[in-house]
Amino acid sequence: MINEKKINEYNKMAGNDTNPGIDAGESLMENYIRNARKFTVIGLVGVLVGIMCILIIREQNNPLMVLAAIVMFAGALIAVTGISSLRAEGMLRTFAQIATMQPTTASMNDLKLAIARCGMAGVRKQVKFQIEAAVSKYEKLEGADLELAEDIRKSGQNLHVKRII
Repeated sequence: MINEKKINEYNKMAGNDTNPGIDAGESLMENYIRNARKFTVIGLVGVLVGIMCILIIREQNNPLMVLAAIVMFAGALIAVTGISSLRAEGMLRTFAQIATMQPTTASMNDLKLAIARCGMAGVRKQVKFQIEAAVSKYEKLEGADLELAEDIRKSGQNLHVKRII
């Protein structure tokens, strides 16, 4: 029978640690926001270019009108993707899912930043459940920062829940 502890020890000495640990990971929040803003700007530029082409051409049977409409439509789709990524609920859902799949201290810090960034925005109950699931999964790991987990739990419970009337 192969002793996994010895294999992990040899891998660690060789620099090929297969178990990165709970502290491993990098912050994704800044990259997420930067990319969402890029999508929004690129999409809006596409919409404006499409509208300008349509206004310049002004011929109904011109094949360039179809191309301009496609550019405008693609730009609108890209802009909507970027804008929805910047919404509070989408951001919280994304970082809660990341923290659930990869419960590291870095992902929990990102979740904490997302909660702080969202402020008093309304979210659905499912998002609060996802945050709670991420926190409970993180707390079960050895070496978890329990203060951070409790802080995230309290922040998640203080989020305003949207009501559908």
